[in-house]
Amino acid sequence: MRITPAAFNDIAQARNWYEQQRFGLGNDFIQKVDETLSLIERNPLMYAKLIDEIHRANMKRFPYGIWFKVEGEPIVIACLHHRRNPVLVKDRTL
Repeated sequence: MRITPAAFNDIAQARNWYEQQRFGLGNDFIQKVDETLSLIERNPLMYAKLIDEIHRANMKRFPYGIWFKVEGEPIVIACLHHRRNPVLVKDRTL
């Protein structure tokens, strides 16, 4: 599995925001990211394609989705809050 720099930045920003809200919550967020990434890696095609060839795996506990495409292996292109415009994901695949 590959994680693009933009997706890595999304995860880091969300982690920092949650950590500012409550000590330890940022680590909880990272744990859920890791769990979701493991599920994607085991069976990436179980997640629906929402935009072109881009899939989304929703995280548990946090209102975020991990957006990825499958090109031999999963490539994570974004980790976005559900209220963010999904067009941002499409822009990252160009």
